Amino acid sequence: MRISRYVKVLVVLCALMLLVPVAAAADPGVAKERPFKVEFAGTFEITYPAIWCGLDSAGVTMTFTDGHGTHLGRLGGWAQHCTNMDTGRVAGGAGYFEAANGDRVNATYDGWIFPTEDPLVVDISCNHEYTGGSGRFDNADGEAIGSTWAVFDQSGTHGLVGGTLVGTISYDASDRSD
Repeated sequence: MRISRYVKVLVVLCALMLLVPVAAAADPGVAKERPFKVEFAGTFEITYPAIWCGLDSAGVTMTFTDGHGTHLGRLGGWAQHCTNMDTGRVAGGAGYFEAANGDRVNATYDGWIFPTEDPLVVDISCNHEYTGGSGRFDNADGEAIGSTWAVFDQSGTHGLVGGTLVGTISYDASDRSD
């Protein structure tokens, strides 16, 4: 009988020792770098000249109504940047992606617009930097490369926008908004 009790105690202790590394690896208080990919679509509007951009730049406001992202799931969002109409430079970009539960990832970005063979379509390449947010993304940081397209309507001031961002993001999954 005594051997049986000692074996049971030994089995329980061994099981507990195996769980210790798992608990340490799942420490919720540590930010962890993760792959991050976002696909988005929505609309845009151009304001020219835009007061917030200066006289030589157009202001572009985008609203994302359809999208999906790793760590976000279904998402929406908003962004705004300045575009120099002569050079195609995108500067001063800022925006966010918002998950269905309200958690947000904030980003800043800059890059370039490239014309295509179709005069109503442009390609946009931007570098994005993640700079906090809310909920689990409260202290997030990371970066991504964005590949975006925009299709203008006949007015030349509105249209559709969509694209993909691929990079990494670090955040503490235990962060939550109160």
